Formats: sequence, structure tokens, C-alpha cells
Amino acid sequence: MKKHLLYFVALLLCMPQIIMAAGETFVYGGLNYVVNEDNTTASVGVNSSSPGDIVVPGTVEYNSKPYTVTAIGDNAFYSNFKLTSIELPSSITSIGDNAFKYCFCLCILYFYLLSLFWINLLIY
Repeated sequence: MKKHLLYFVALLLCMPQIIMAAGETFVYGGLNYVVNEDNTTASVGVNSSSPGDIVVPGTVEYNSKPYTVTAIGDNAFYSNFKLTSIELPSSITSIGDNAFKYCFCLCILYFYLLSLFWINLLIY
């Protein structure tokens, strides 16, 4: 009987690690992620100092469990002055509020390319 009770207590102590809580954050490949409510997907969390060129993978792993990256969270790269380019996977279905606000290097590149597109459209 004591043996069964010990197994039961051990199981209860391990439950929080087995069942991931929505909102739990983790780091993968140098980027912060947040587990979504469905516990099978993740969002890119706040990464205000990630430098240079960033590639967001379609799948990340945490505690040996894979998570599909489906969103860029609110304020994910807010005021990231070092961000120059970002590549997003096709699994992304939403981009949160202010996700790229004040990313001046990224925005300048974006508007520069957009301006070239419109200039070429007007010339030809």
C-alpha cells in the first residue's frame, strides 16, 4: 500500500512538468517563445534585443515536445534597433500589436523596397 501511495505522490509532483501551462515562456535558438493556450503551438515572445537577421523556425522544441510557431506576439520585437531582417515560416497566422514597432532598421529596409516597387511601377 505504501508503495502505491509513493507512486501516486510522485505522479502528482510530476504533473506540472507533464502538462505545460499556457503562457509559459522558453528560449529556443536564441529567441523567446510563449506556449499558446492549446499547448501544441507557440508564439514568438518579446525579443527586444535580438540582433541582425532573424529566421523564425516553423517548429520549436521545449522539454522534448515540439511546438508549431503560429504567431508573432504583441511587442515581440518592439524597439529592436538591431533587427535588420526577419524570415517568418508559413505556419504564422497572426502578428500581434506593435510586433515590429520602432524597428527602424527593418522598417527602413521595408519602406525602401516598397518605394522602389512604386517607383518602378510609375516609371514602367
